[in-house]
Amino acid sequence: MPLDIPRSLELVAARLADGSFRPLIDRRLSLSAVAEAYRYVESGQKVGNVVLVV
Repeated sequence: MPLDIPRSLELVAARLADGSFRPLIDRRLSLSAVAEAYRYVESGQKVGNVVLVV
């Protein structure tokens, strides 16, 4: 958990601007699979981000 949120946001914004920010996406699931996504996150097996596609 970042302690200095404004500084963390500046860091992420800078990485986005220069193209060096690469989020780790574990899974992409449809919005209708939100319950499955929640169960997966709660299972503790998640390595990266779980993205819900609208």
